[in-house]
Amino acid sequence: MALRTAMIARPRPRLLAALLLGTALSCGSMGFSPVLAQTVAVERLAFGPKEMSVSIPKIEVDGSSLTQGELATLFQFKDIRSIADMLARFNARSVRIPEIRVEQNLPKRDGKTTTQTIVYRDLVFSDVVAGKARMANLAGGTTAMEDSELGKVTGTVGRASMEDVDFTASVRFVIDKAVGGEAPKTLYRNGSFDGMTMKGDKFEMSFGRMSFGEFRARPMRTPLMDIVTLAQDMEKNKGQPPKPEDTRRIVNFVIDVLDAFESTPATVENIRVMAPDRAKGGMMTMSLAKMTIGAFGKRRYPSISTENMDIKAPDGSVSIGAFTFKGIDFNPTAAGLQEAGSAPIEQWAAENWRKLLPNFDGFSVANVNVDVPDEKNKGQRIKARIGGFDLSLASYLQGIPTDIQSRLSNFVFDVPPATKDNGLKEILALGYKTVDASAALAATWNEQSNTIAISNLSAQSAGMGAVNIKATIGNAIKELFVGDPTMMQVAALGLTAKDVEVKVDNAGVFEKVIARQAQQQGKKPEELRRNMGAMASIIIPGVLGGGEAAQNVANAVSAFLAKPGTLLVAAKAKDPAGLSMGEAAMASNNPIALIQKVDITARAN
Repeated sequence: MALRTAMIARPRPRLLAALLLGTALSCGSMGFSPVLAQTVAVERLAFGPKEMSVSIPKIEVDGSSLTQGELATLFQFKDIRSIADMLARFNARSVRIPEIRVEQNLPKRDGKTTTQTIVYRDLVFSDVVAGKARMANLAGGTTAMEDSELGKVTGTVGRASMEDVDFTASVRFVIDKAVGGEAPKTLYRNGSFDGMTMKGDKFEMSFGRMSFGEFRARPMRTPLMDIVTLAQDMEKNKGQPPKPEDTRRIVNFVIDVLDAFESTPATVENIRVMAPDRAKGGMMTMSLAKMTIGAFGKRRYPSISTENMDIKAPDGSVSIGAFTFKGIDFNPTAAGLQEAGSAPIEQWAAENWRKLLPNFDGFSVANVNVDVPDEKNKGQRIKARIGGFDLSLASYLQGIPTDIQSRLSNFVFDVPPATKDNGLKEILALGYKTVDASAALAATWNEQSNTIAISNLSAQSAGMGAVNIKATIGNAIKELFVGDPTMMQVAALGLTAKDVEVKVDNAGVFEKVIARQAQQQGKKPEELRRNMGAMASIIIPGVLGGGEAAQNVANAVSAFLAKPGTLLVAAKAKDPAGLSMGEAAMASNNPIALIQKVDITARAN
């Protein structure tokens, strides 16, 4: 992991090739001839810039198809494009590297430097054919780091193994160019790693067993090392606008990267980090029982799931039983960049930025527990738990999901006794010391019918009740989601209301509200309930313009107030196209005119 971090931070073409060779110069066993096979050794290898240097005291090759001179030539890097060709001819019964030492000097923003040394022990490749090892085994290693903030840190690297390690394909990925419709090739599979630890006076980190299935890749259509060189040149010219052709090359490379990698799921177990809490003092600890990284490929960023995460600070804690990041689909991004063609990418992106938005699948959490100080109310704490929350987004149109499913279950929290929030004060006044709330939303756009169906918009709380709303929005044409902003606004103004249904389920809150109001008015609850029912039977028909439908609504509301249980009110536009926004706006001035355009029903149980 440290190797990868350093390479990304300061990539060097020769170093990239060198690191591959430094861990791979023992790939080979291509049905070699016993006459040519020999036991050779290469000693005192060193390469890399001062920021990250690699040294290998000795490489021992048993049954090599290459001579010692040919093996040594690989590390001279005079013609790095010949490396893959030579590896393709490289065969051996085994290759053993007793030690690989990686020394890093990473500059920090404050001008100081973090130094790290990692020593890998006994790396062995077995049965190598044409640069592909049947098995790779690492005995382990040690690590040491010195940081201006964390101090001195030491650690261990566990055993590791992989099958079918293809160094020829790996080197081709770095230095070569894709040929035609070349598909990703397996670089390794069936890998396992026993984990590592790092420990110092102010910092501890460890993770346990890691397992991964298969990783496949192919060379870029524009060689990776060419892009590295281009990026370094652009860095030198920082402050100057990049050349359009350089920007286009990088854009095309980004599209290509999305197609060049594939992987199967991987897991990491028992992650633990302990570090100083700079804000409040003391130590902060984060632990994670398991993390699973899903498959990558077909331009999709993988899902990431965690199990049993615990974060503990000196003054509080947060735990999450399960968390899932559902992944991102970059196919729209790639399609947008391809659509830009040869147009100036900056201008095109500014005008068509929504076409570059990826599709986010959503996330979910379960069994969340929070116990932290209340920053707004000194001396009080926020204690809450969430049974589960799920957000699923699908059927995107230029960055807007047209299928939304969301559910919150059992959001439980204690109402602070000395709260200053008016809403929470009212909840306390009703006698609720704890709130247990749930909610849901399900909305889907149907392109064939040009409707948006809100099949579930609900909220409920234990001991209080629930409200559920269903509705259908009409004239939801495609231009509501795509096109320029003006067109989208025009489409939004054309939306209509086709039907709506509101259902109220009482579970005790109405009795508490009536009792509180009755106390404030100096009346008995039964008397106030009768008065409210009588008022409803008079006011509602007047507002709705009289008639049988208006009287039915009034009777249902009166019955509900007399014995609060369930109240269902539904309205449906008489015009199949629905009510326009203009017609709905008229309701504020003339509700009777609006009521005449809908069929309204109500019932109470």
